[in-house]
Amino acid sequence: MTNNVARTYRLPSALYKLILDEVERNSMSEADFIRLVLRHYFEHRHEIERIDALENRMIKVIESESDRIAALIQQVIELAQPE
Repeated sequence: MTNNVARTYRLPSALYKLILDEVERNSMSEADFIRLVLRHYFEHRHEIERIDALENRMIKVIESESDRIAALIQQVIELAQPE
């Protein structure tokens, strides 16, 4: 048995107008449009989370490599200094 809960959300007027425009343009009901948007959100949420995790890993690698390169440049500068 499925439990359905009805909820009411307040939307900014600009967002509601955008929804109404899309509903009219696509010839669908507001409820169908909202269901479609939610379905797309939940389908793509995992992809977005995976991309965010990959981006964070790349940032860490770039930061660690930039620190290593900075240290190497500092060594070269020190070697180039006359004693």
